[in-house]
Amino acid sequence: MSISYGWEKLYLAIDCLTSEGDQTGRLVDAVSFNLAQITSENDLPESLKLRFDNLMESFRAVQPTQNEGLFRATINSFSAMERKAAVEEIISLYTEISKHRELI
Repeated sequence: MSISYGWEKLYLAIDCLTSEGDQTGRLVDAVSFNLAQITSENDLPESLKLRFDNLMESFRAVQPTQNEGLFRATINSFSAMERKAAVEEIISLYTEISKHRELI
């Protein structure tokens, strides 16, 4: 198992979250361009797979209408507290995968 790709994509998600723009847009970009590219089975340590899969499932809860994608539709439905919790979980996953990476 190589977690380098998972670490890189989580790092880039953090980069998206700290870039310019509104929080919703930054979160949509982090998920769409980075987190959605992670395959938990191949890219994450065993201890993070369920947490990551649950997080990704939370981004697929609302069916899109018109021109918005699945992630945008769901994140647009989040309250400010739900967005904050999602951002905190992404940061936590990055922190944990970084600890695993240091051990390798």
